[in-house]
Amino acid sequence: MHRVSGRLGMCVWSFAASEEIVDPASGKVAVLPRTWQCRTPIEAGTTLDGLLASVQGQSPLYAPLPGGASVFDGLVDCL
Repeated sequence: MHRVSGRLGMCVWSFAASEEIVDPASGKVAVLPRTWQCRTPIEAGTTLDGLLASVQGQSPLYAPLPGGASVFDGLVDCL
């Protein structure tokens, strides 16, 4: 966020998960980690106040953000 203007450069949600597999013969555990960096689809020049105002209400995940798409739209495109 730009200190003076309050405008956001971008907003990213980070997710991490893993899948564990146990070899039944040896008991050895294999871990398959995965991470995602999902950009929130906000239009250029969005302010923090504008972003926060857009997600007020009952369903912030589905609320239109500045630019028209929702957080959910961005997650579907990413994950």
